[in-house]
Amino acid sequence: MVNPEKVHGHLRNLEKALDQLRKIAQTKQEVFLVDAITIGAAKYYLQTAIEACIDIGNHLIASEGYRAPKDYRDVFNILEENTVITEQYRLPFPLERRLWRLKRG
Repeated sequence: MVNPEKVHGHLRNLEKALDQLRKIAQTKQEVFLVDAITIGAAKYYLQTAIEACIDIGNHLIASEGYRAPKDYRDVFNILEENTVITEQYRLPFPLERRLWRLKRG
């Protein structure tokens, strides 16, 4: 059974991280790329947001008795297989490649 309090706690963490990422996104690119503290903060909040999504997904998977995920990416595959989310919410390739593309601009 899904624990609403647990899900809401993860959603609050997700929203806090997204709020901070939105603020960081206002930084001009040329300033952002040379500011190690802002880059570190962005990485932290991005990781926090991703972890909240994975935690919610794992909770839903366990609560509903879906198959166990093989890895973090599989969490989103399982949610899609069971029509909890649509394909648009899956990462099309590993996060590292996506971040590398952003860095190279």
